[in-house]
Amino acid sequence: MNNMKKRYEFRKELDTQAIHKFDGLRIKCDLYRNNLMASRGLMADKDMRIRFFNLMYKLILNYSVVLNFHKSFFILPEHINRITATPDDGTAHEISNDYITFNNNGLMYQTTSFVELFFRSVLKTINGKYFIGQFWEAKKNVFEITEMSKETNFWNSLSVLFNFRNGIHNNGIYAANEKNSSLRMHYRERTFVFEHGFPMFGLDTDALFDILNDIVDGTYLLVQQQAIQNIPVIEDIGGLKF
Repeated sequence: MNNMKKRYEFRKELDTQAIHKFDGLRIKCDLYRNNLMASRGLMADKDMRIRFFNLMYKLILNYSVVLNFHKSFFILPEHINRITATPDDGTAHEISNDYITFNNNGLMYQTTSFVELFFRSVLKTINGKYFIGQFWEAKKNVFEITEMSKETNFWNSLSVLFNFRNGIHNNGIYAANEKNSSLRMHYRERTFVFEHGFPMFGLDTDALFDILNDIVDGTYLLVQQQAIQNIPVIEDIGGLKF
């Protein structure tokens, strides 16, 4: 087997492993939302404690479709050349990998949107007005209200995710001064480096899965904290229809 063939087989195996893991995460979202509806009688179409897991379920399902499409129809040079002519197999391989990168970034951006919607909906319900501060402040406030520890994978997964998001569209992390121009974060035995002036290009599939898995587990734990359980309804302030 030549090197190029080995490369495609390796990429196909990565897709297979990722499909299995993300499908398990999708099933977990379904379990969590069903548990919450059964135990609390929350309104599925209105309450963000259910809506969050609905949104994540659909997002992860869509991502699994992307991975399956890539594995079956967009991984070999002949697949790529049905869509656009490429000068060589190396270029086709690069396009195929870019497809995963761009979809990983889409998954990352959508997740940050749903997480931010959830946290701001919680604060709007508790305080009676929309929280206009940055997300890191909203995160800090919700963790303090629920008395959840910041020394957790949940806290760190949120920090890594949002720093990556900001690093993509801010040409690296935003730095108000030189002191804040560099950040190193340790999360699940990996060190993530964020530098002002050095843009992020996205998260790999393994890191993205770990982050989403910790966010799903952490959010399920968060909604069971007494401060959140005491709230009759946490309305979706975003007006999302799916």
